[in-house]
Amino acid sequence: MSAREFAEWQAFYRLMPFGPDLDDSRFGTIAASLVNPYRGKGERAARPEDFMVSRRIGGEEQTPEQIAALLRVGLAGHRKKDGKGKKA
Repeated sequence: MSAREFAEWQAFYRLMPFGPDLDDSRFGTIAASLVNPYRGKGERAARPEDFMVSRRIGGEEQTPEQIAALLRVGLAGHRKKDGKGKKA
């Protein structure tokens, strides 16, 4: 790839971002839209950021195991309990 082509791709990205960060944002919006109708009275509405995984915390890159643990905790926080005290 030439320097000119690289510069053109950079300009295009500034106008029309693409890639995993944008995908996370889109999927976070969808997930929040699906979860919010089922939240309990007085519960905070889920935000797209609640479902977005950041690979960096405190400047250090996370391992896949750390990301999986965050997802498990995040999903568990949005589950409802049925009348028998079991998670639905």
